[in-house]
Amino acid sequence: MVRPFFPAPLTPEALATLTIPVHTFAEAEDQQGRISAFRDQVSAEIDDIETQIQHNHADYLGGRPSWSYEDRIQTEALLKHLRRQRQHLQELFGRANRRVRHLEAAERGTPKNENMTVATAFVNAAEQLLDPETFALLMDLAKARTMTPIKSL
Repeated sequence: MVRPFFPAPLTPEALATLTIPVHTFAEAEDQQGRISAFRDQVSAEIDDIETQIQHNHADYLGGRPSWSYEDRIQTEALLKHLRRQRQHLQELFGRANRRVRHLEAAERGTPKNENMTVATAFVNAAEQLLDPETFALLMDLAKARTMTPIKSL
């Protein structure tokens, strides 16, 4: 019987290094690259585990030795944790991507509208303080409001 492969999820310390504030375009690009590498690593681990689960299921159906119930539960729990971690890394990547674009525009000397700066700061604060579903709902609402004129009472 083949034991399941259990990769270690990223440690909180490794994830903390990805959220260090950056102030230059080069630092932001480096951070974006690190986040992308971690995201790709976690995605590869998820793919490996899903393949192992499929092979185990085929072994079980074929009457060959397969994992114990505890191993299967442990593998599925790890898979769930890695999927959450991949989602978190995707959100960090999006934030880093926005930061890269912002710093790139700043280095080119593009003048920024003061209202746009305040709006960007508000969105960044909301993204930090709200859960992802609430933030997505508010962004959808804001996008819908920008498309149609707001009627005053």
